[in-house]
Amino acid sequence: MVNSASRLLLIDDDEANRLTLSALLEDEGFLVEGASTVEQGQQCLFDEPTYDVVLLDWNLDGTSGSALLAPIRNHHPGARIIVVTGDKARLSRVSDVDGVFQKNDRFEALLALLPNARR
Repeated sequence: MVNSASRLLLIDDDEANRLTLSALLEDEGFLVEGASTVEQGQQCLFDEPTYDVVLLDWNLDGTSGSALLAPIRNHHPGARIIVVTGDKARLSRVSDVDGVFQKNDRFEALLALLPNARR
């Protein structure tokens, strides 16, 4: 079980993926907030005092998730950033993230990237 303070922001424009991951992560004890656009993600980042983890879809309805890296680091410097993508190979040169989760990987692979996840 995760610490009760483990707050996670999930930014993904694919509603089915966002809802599925949210439910699975909540079952693991995370407090999950979801956003579907860069703008919604920015609003969550500015409104919430602390996120422990940000799961960031790299392709948000034609916009790169990279647009959110600086706001995440500026407003939540201790947050672990995990990029969620359908094409892991394209992200081989991305820096300033703590992990990459490919959408077709097993959920356990995502849990391995998260701090305090129940094992």
